[in-house]
Amino acid sequence: MAIIILEVNEEFSRAHPGTSQSQCIDGIVQMIYHGFERIMAPGDSVVVPAGVEHVMRNIGTQPARVTCALKPASCSRRQSRLSDV
Repeated sequence: MAIIILEVNEEFSRAHPGTSQSQCIDGIVQMIYHGFERIMAPGDSVVVPAGVEHVMRNIGTQPARVTCALKPASCSRRQSRLSDV
């Protein structure tokens, strides 16, 4: 699992080889994927299918934190190595 911190108006986009589940911890985050838009507040989560590009954007007035868990687990290990760089 990774924690993504987005500053106000910051955007993050990515596609993963596995299913991605993101949960908003703090702030207000807009998630766009596969033609859908979802506004996430603390406690809300979204599951994005494998290989689908998704964009997270902090649309709030304070930094936002989002957890991201990938399945299968091998995808998470690969992502963790990328996050450490």
